[in-house]
This record gives sequence, structure tokens and C-alpha cells, in this order.
Amino acid sequence: MSQEVISDMSVKKLGQIKLVGFRVVCADDQYIEEIPKAANELAERIGEIQNVMNGDQQIGAFVVEEMTPEHEGYWVGVQVSEFENIPENMTTLT
Repeated sequence: MSQEVISDMSVKKLGQIKLVGFRVVCADDQYIEEIPKAANELAERIGEIQNVMNGDQQIGAFVVEEMTPEHEGYWVGVQVSEFENIPENMTTLT
């Protein structure tokens, strides 16, 4: 089993961006398994997403300030310039 080491991880504060990808909602102890699954599926299906700005960069996000049922969970997505024809089983987050 090979393992990729990511050495340039960082946290950045950004203005408003648009993401298309997958929302992961599960028990707290399952995120460590479910987030990589969502990231892998996103990588496989990136060609289905329109208006992608940087297809080599996935963005992980969660909503800190407002925890409503619609905003619970974690998102794995790619940045898009516009929302258009969202692929089946994917979601958006601004």
C-alpha cells in the first residue's frame, strides 16, 4: 500500500467562493473514513462538473457559524465560477 504525503497543506481565509461536490454527513467517528471516499469520488467525476476553476485543487469546507440541518456536515468540492447543471448526487455550497 502506498501513501501520498501532502506537505503543502494550509488554512486560508477566503472571500465568498462557489463549490460543487459532495456533502458528507455521518457520525463523528466516521468522518475520517467518509471524507477520503468523497474526495476519491470527486476526483473520478470532476469531468462532469461545469465551470471548474482549478480542477487540480479540491477544497474541504464546513460551516462554523450557523449549524442548521442544511449546513451540518463537511463538504469536499471544487471551485466553480458559476453553478450550472449540477451533476447527480452532488451539491453546491457558497
